Amino acid sequence: MKGITRRVSGIVLSIFMLASGFLAGCGGDQTETSETINSTELLSETTTEGSEPVSQSEEEGSEVSQISDPDQPVVFENTWSAAPGDAIGIYGVNFAVNNESAQVYLAPMSGYDGSDSFELYELNILSQDDGVIMAEIPGDIPADNYIGYVRCADKLSTPFYVNTPELDWVSDVEICAGMSVRVFGRNLLNPKTQTAQGAGLYLCSEDGTEVLQAEITAATEYTVDFVIPDNVTEGKQYTIRYNNGAAEYGTVELDEGEELMLCLSDAQMEELKELYDVEVAWASNLNLTDVFNIKDYGAVGDGTAEDHNALRDALLDAGRNGGGIVYLPEGTYNMTNAIVAFNIPNNIIVAGDGQDKTVVLIDQDIRFTAFYGGITGLMLQSDRTRPEDDTERYINGYGADLLYAGPYTRLFAKDVGIKIADGCGFYGDAQSQILMEDCTIDSSHWGIWLEDSSGIYRKKIRNNYVRNTQRPILTFGSYTWVDGNLFEGDNGGDNCEKGDSGRASTMEHRICDMGGDKLFYGNNTIIGTIGDIREDVQYEDNCGEGILNQQDGRIGIGTVKLAEGTTLSASDMDFDAVLAGTDPVAESKGTRLIGAKIFLITGKGLGQRRTVVQASGDTLILDENWDYTPQEGDLFVLDFAVPERNIIVNNDIQAQTRKGGIMFYGRSCDNIIADNTLTNSGGIWFGQAQVAEKDRFGMSYFNFVEGNQLSGGIPEKPNGGRDNTLTIGPGDDGGCGVAEDPELPELTAYYGNLYRNNTIQGTGTDLEPKTEYHSLFVIHNGIVVSDESEMTMDWNKGSIVAKNTVKNSLNGVSISSLANYTLLYKNHFSENGIDYNDTGSRNTVIINDETDLSSEISHVVNSGDIGLTSGINGLKKNPE
Repeated sequence: MKGITRRVSGIVLSIFMLASGFLAGCGGDQTETSETINSTELLSETTTEGSEPVSQSEEEGSEVSQISDPDQPVVFENTWSAAPGDAIGIYGVNFAVNNESAQVYLAPMSGYDGSDSFELYELNILSQDDGVIMAEIPGDIPADNYIGYVRCADKLSTPFYVNTPELDWVSDVEICAGMSVRVFGRNLLNPKTQTAQGAGLYLCSEDGTEVLQAEITAATEYTVDFVIPDNVTEGKQYTIRYNNGAAEYGTVELDEGEELMLCLSDAQMEELKELYDVEVAWASNLNLTDVFNIKDYGAVGDGTAEDHNALRDALLDAGRNGGGIVYLPEGTYNMTNAIVAFNIPNNIIVAGDGQDKTVVLIDQDIRFTAFYGGITGLMLQSDRTRPEDDTERYINGYGADLLYAGPYTRLFAKDVGIKIADGCGFYGDAQSQILMEDCTIDSSHWGIWLEDSSGIYRKKIRNNYVRNTQRPILTFGSYTWVDGNLFEGDNGGDNCEKGDSGRASTMEHRICDMGGDKLFYGNNTIIGTIGDIREDVQYEDNCGEGILNQQDGRIGIGTVKLAEGTTLSASDMDFDAVLAGTDPVAESKGTRLIGAKIFLITGKGLGQRRTVVQASGDTLILDENWDYTPQEGDLFVLDFAVPERNIIVNNDIQAQTRKGGIMFYGRSCDNIIADNTLTNSGGIWFGQAQVAEKDRFGMSYFNFVEGNQLSGGIPEKPNGGRDNTLTIGPGDDGGCGVAEDPELPELTAYYGNLYRNNTIQGTGTDLEPKTEYHSLFVIHNGIVVSDESEMTMDWNKGSIVAKNTVKNSLNGVSISSLANYTLLYKNHFSENGIDYNDTGSRNTVIINDETDLSSEISHVVNSGDIGLTSGINGLKKNPE
């Protein structure tokens, strides 16, 4: 899986060390028996011809190299989490060479203990073509971490992994002894027990001299919390090694390129924690000794006398002192006469006695633009509003952000209240490091606005209450941890934004705007009304969205002319013009070409993705080789903003929305949406619009949607409009379902998505749309793979709809001629208008509960019984 360093050492390496990839046979009759076979039954003697052996160095952690044999099976992606009795998808190339059927095998990693023997289980193949295999894991295979591979035409594939842990990012890149830290990823629980039993987390110094085991304090499938050991060395950099406890071999490591953690001094961390219940690694940079009480500078605190000069004088003295605590004792401080912002010098904490005791009446923002700072224990309140005769539309409100963190600032905000009648609450620059906990924000516009972070800046938004009436409650991006918050939306009515005519206009109100990669949005509760319920704004498209990613960085769709190594040339793109911003399609977005993502959207290499590191003329230089080299004429898409590796889990969306509760407009890849509860929203939607003239391509690849509970639908608006929509599938402003463009070439928009164990309690089987516009939404209840179309193409390929429950809906699942190689596996549909609404799909396989292909007894062959020498030496496992 590209973009992730997966340092998994285990059984599969023995296979590649033993053989060049030639297999004893291919094809054969499918059996209903789950057969465990020995590796020697698959491998012929080593030869120098055919595909090359693949090695994976423990020291270098290198990924599997580019395949030299053009006929060797190659796995690009696969279902990464599965239990016995589940179905999985495997995506790659050369799975049906010369029309021969493939075979798929999984090896439980616990079966390998460093000796010469291990077990292999054959899976039941349900459906396949050259690039997609749908297979069932028999129910009697032991739950475990698995290494798997495909064989066909006497060739052995590159390995793939199921249930083995993967690490994405860590909450802090600055650490100190005793600090609590979280690492994010997937498959972090032991698949045997669904707990952290046996798991191990280790800090490994970059210089290789230290391997320290950390205490794990909590774990979920996607997160592990741990404490930095006391014996870390100040000034050293560390990365994380992790094993989920299922097998000794299979330890993984964070990508050292982005995820090294620098150990700082732990001086003052405990003192800061005792003072303000704040834990940050950079506490030693703060002055916790000197206190500057603003009452010593003439502040009154009666709510009437002007106190802004006292605060400025205290800040100036603290700044000259090299920092300190600027203290505002209990009281109400009137600072509304200030005409410029309050700039906080370096190493200063602004502190009160609690947001319910220390109130600051203020219309100018508190600005942290130095390196280190904090604010705690007070309420910032602005009652200023737009004049009655001002009809100009103010997107950000009339007032400024009352709290501001500038570039290169490390800021904590703890127990802070922000109340602003007409404006935004808190703004954090992309290059700021933020901890915001236990705060209360009540605003008209944005509650919290955090610019997209880079790899070295992390943001934590935890256990806050945020309410607003228009614009997103929260905007955030990469490397942001949003957890345990209560968000409330409230319809603002005629107090919302107004156009030039003075008529109430759009609010663009939504739960949140997400952007970027590697973010966590979990365990939050959302209540109230999200969106516009005013009768005179009946069909407003840009309002009432849920947890939303609507990044738009599209640069264009191109055609491969030549690909070799890390070089790709296009036959129809001038990258110099793209970089210069003069390309008529890419326009200014093209200037972000360096760092943009390239996805193959047709051809045998479909689904592969890389990152652009250089560009000139018609040629791109990419970050690494392709697993399978694109061919002339294949199509690719370039986009700067395809969200990947986002985790949206365990949120309770009680709020009423006007569109989907969780929505990925545009493009998305390899994201997790799991265990959320959605009530009174339109469901979980992925971008569907395809527009040839704009090179717009709504792409959804390899997304993982599991265990979500949907009910209620979109409530009806008093004057008509959308209602009763409740779906998992394609949708955006233009409605639910597919908006294909016949002017575009035959490309694949949806590929390899998994919808598993979700529940939809529908809103009726005989719904009638009130308007033509309304019909775009109401007819698509249930799970939508693709809706009816006059076109026949692989618009949606390789999707799995498994073990879902859909009840009282128009359709259990909708599928059409736009879908190819879909697996509908053991779903539970009841009391629907139509359970399987299929209007011409191709190669769809339906497996019902009674269609049980697994065997109660699997045949086990031990490789040691036939004298196999594994040749595994020195592979990575848990540190001693």
